[in-house]
Amino acid sequence: MVKKERFYRTFQNLCLFLKLVPFLLSYLRIEGTLGREDVDILISALRNGDSNPSGAVSAALAHNRNVITNKGGCHIRGPKIVNVGLPRTGTLSFVDVMENGFGVRACHQLPFHWEKYAKEVVIWKEHPLQIGSNLKKSLRHCIAFSDIPHYALYRSFEQRYPSTRFVMTIRGRESWLNSTEVLMKLWKGRIPMSKLYFIQKFFGVQNKLGWGREEYIETWERHTREVLTHFGNRVLLLPLEFSDSEKLRFLSSFIACTSKYSTYARSHTSQRSKESNSLQSLSAKCKKSPKKCGF
Repeated sequence: MVKKERFYRTFQNLCLFLKLVPFLLSYLRIEGTLGREDVDILISALRNGDSNPSGAVSAALAHNRNVITNKGGCHIRGPKIVNVGLPRTGTLSFVDVMENGFGVRACHQLPFHWEKYAKEVVIWKEHPLQIGSNLKKSLRHCIAFSDIPHYALYRSFEQRYPSTRFVMTIRGRESWLNSTEVLMKLWKGRIPMSKLYFIQKFFGVQNKLGWGREEYIETWERHTREVLTHFGNRVLLLPLEFSDSEKLRFLSSFIACTSKYSTYARSHTSQRSKESNSLQSLSAKCKKSPKKCGF
């Protein structure tokens, strides 16, 4: 009996230790933080990327030079690589270059119709150690993740997968707002309710369209600030204003892997982008006759 009790105690202690490992690794990770003034300057440059692309590029280049590089390389079962950039910032291009350029299985959004298990996503966001079976299956399916709902889950990824590498695609605020407004109006009535609820909650919008310009401006500022403050030099910035060669060079260095592409992927030239192409063509038609699209 004594031996059995010792065995059970040892086993319980081992289980407790394994639960604490992610937190210990996260605590011990070497990182550099960004001061409030540094974050303000960087956000101001990124915000004005439309009117001053060179300023946004220079600020992002300066930031990326201080980003911690990795030595592990990219593997089919390697560390997770999560893009925490908001939609309409090049999230599909990121997936394309990860999958077809670097050979890493990538998910644009979550697989298996994630809106059917959206409750599990919400619970995981609030409680990183509580993960449902459907969500767990989805996370096993891919190494790289991009777009909704991942931009809201970086703390959960960090706690569950301490070795995760984080990238943030971004673009000038006005350009992003205009592009997002077109997309949300084109999607009117086509977004599953659970996914629409997730968007409404994240962006603080209550209407059925899931769009509000002031709310989206506030969210852009809040999300960008939170990510930069939280990660410091552990997040790689990929502004849309970067040249293709700069994006690919920084991304290759960051994930310690060589791409088969000679330039950064563009989703509109990808075989994966049928939906993106149809939205672009529809968007062009709406610009010619806005009233037909309800603009």
